[in-house]
Amino acid sequence: MIANLERRPLLTLFLGLLAGCSTRVEPWWALVPAILTFLLSPVSRRFLLSFYALGVAIGPSPDVEFEPVERFWEGQGRVVSVPMWTADSQTARLATGQGRFMLRVSADQDLSLGDTVAFRAFVQPPSESAADYYRRIGTRGLVLPLSQRVEVLGQGPWPFRVGLAWRRAFVETVDQAMSPEAADWMKALCFNVRGSLDDSANDQLSRTGTAHIVSASGLHVLILAFGIHGLLGLLPLPRAAQVALLLLVLAIYAGAAGLRPPVLRAVAMGALFFSSYLFKREPDGLSAVAVAGSAELLWSPGSVLDMGFQLSYLTAASLSLFIRFPIERATGMWDAVRDYFVGLATVSLVAFLASAPLVAYHFGVVSLSSIGTNMLVVPVAFVVVLVGMLALPATLAFPEVARFVYGDLVQPLVGWMVAVIEGVAQWPLAAVYVPPVPAWLVVAIYVGFALAWSPTRRTPVLRPSGILP
Repeated sequence: MIANLERRPLLTLFLGLLAGCSTRVEPWWALVPAILTFLLSPVSRRFLLSFYALGVAIGPSPDVEFEPVERFWEGQGRVVSVPMWTADSQTARLATGQGRFMLRVSADQDLSLGDTVAFRAFVQPPSESAADYYRRIGTRGLVLPLSQRVEVLGQGPWPFRVGLAWRRAFVETVDQAMSPEAADWMKALCFNVRGSLDDSANDQLSRTGTAHIVSASGLHVLILAFGIHGLLGLLPLPRAAQVALLLLVLAIYAGAAGLRPPVLRAVAMGALFFSSYLFKREPDGLSAVAVAGSAELLWSPGSVLDMGFQLSYLTAASLSLFIRFPIERATGMWDAVRDYFVGLATVSLVAFLASAPLVAYHFGVVSLSSIGTNMLVVPVAFVVVLVGMLALPATLAFPEVARFVYGDLVQPLVGWMVAVIEGVAQWPLAAVYVPPVPAWLVVAIYVGFALAWSPTRRTPVLRPSGILP
């Protein structure tokens, strides 16, 4: 195991940075570099300790107290996060000369990451229930403009505005072409617009272990990459140009979906995976996870406390460790179908085992129906997201196409997914609630997973027949 760690310096960097950012919150994380120091070579040891020290320096502190804020405020700031929508408003982080705040404006205002805005607003301190979240992301309070709007003094980078326009056009199209319930699920499925889903829907997703399908996760990036790759293959473009266009669209989608940890991780891993073809190198999943995680921690050290960050990278690392792609492809249709469902079941099992301890630690629940429900839902979600995304340009030009695609084709599939999730969630044993799980037990379980890893020998050169294996 140590030999494989030393062959991946990027993974050593990530472990050091992760342990350092976590130490200020949980001091026992200091044991990670202390133990690895005795096992690694001198060069790897210096590398690990350097980034551990950096993580300690920039990591979040759980003991930050909120300073008083003025009740009324007239000022300026810059939007530093992708606005997240609810039914009638949108919320984003705002960087000002007085620190960072949350900004809430009307849902119909065009607001994008990087915009510079002016406002006249009331400022509220965080509520008791939201205090931990505000501390984690380093914000002091909530800015509420008097007219629910701000003045945009300068626009942010164009890719984020393109992503905003993409998301807004999609939301407006499905709202017009689908029933209200189906449209709410469709918006959550494709762009993580979950404000219209009620608490019962979120509880059903939790009990069935299917929350990832409405969270703009790595699954959505995979689906989108698959569809775009197929379309680009029809164009007479050099392979390098295809890769560049594919990664540009994925980056814009990441912004449109909120720059959530699973999406950022998937896009970063996709960039390394597809780029490896250009250099005739074999892509390495663990190194890709390390690059994506390190970049996110450097950008936002408080992400280490985010449940989405923890779950995303643990699951991705586990899939990289334990999933083996077959060397030979199936030749017949039934063999291909069999291999697909066997692969889906294997991925679902590994993802369940990887996520269950962490979900139990945070929420005190384990979904026993996760594997079966995902087997029924994920293939349909693949079709729904793929068709819904790729059909959007045509539906914008021809409204009758929108009614056919979203109303006649996609809506019944969404109805099937919702029926499965609602039906399984009613089973008494769909999920079980467990007593509080101590942190040391969670860590011990994941250490056991790592020790159970049996690495395969890597080949130095890859000569694929196409972009995707």
